[in-house]
Amino acid sequence: MELLHNPTFIVFASITLMAVIPTLAYYWHKQHKASLDFELKRQMIERGMSADEICRVLAAASSGSADESQASKEQAAD
Repeated sequence: MELLHNPTFIVFASITLMAVIPTLAYYWHKQHKASLDFELKRQMIERGMSADEICRVLAAASSGSADESQASKEQAAD
């Protein structure tokens, strides 16, 4: 418990946590998104959609989210 009273330890522990936690969160988010994408594609295949249909749906979804984010940025600028 003496470590908790050592200022040097507290500084280095804080710096380490500030570096490690966002890194873990980034990779967890990336893995979670990949899992959701996989599940969506699996469901579309189970429904009998062709590869072209799946590509169109995914392209529309990605361009739609880009359009929405651009519109929200424009609204925030006004």
